[in-house]
Amino acid sequence: MTEHASHRVYARVKPELLIWARKRSALGLDAAAKKADILPEVLQDWEKGEAKPTIPQLRKLAETYRFPLMVFYLSEPPTFRVMRGA
Repeated sequence: MTEHASHRVYARVKPELLIWARKRSALGLDAAAKKADILPEVLQDWEKGEAKPTIPQLRKLAETYRFPLMVFYLSEPPTFRVMRGA
């Protein structure tokens, strides 16, 4: 294995954003992990902040949760308000 092949770039994402995105997608931990092609324990470690996904893994999560990749780099989970009677 070359030095380049062993170098991985990890995504600097906040665990609360990973949890928020999964819950907004109405997926349980096991279902989300299966759709993202990872072990539930791996996703749980990311959500606990005990490990970080690589950039390609985060892209797969974004695709699984149907959110743009940039959502995972927000400072905090977004809040949505319902606008009434404009």
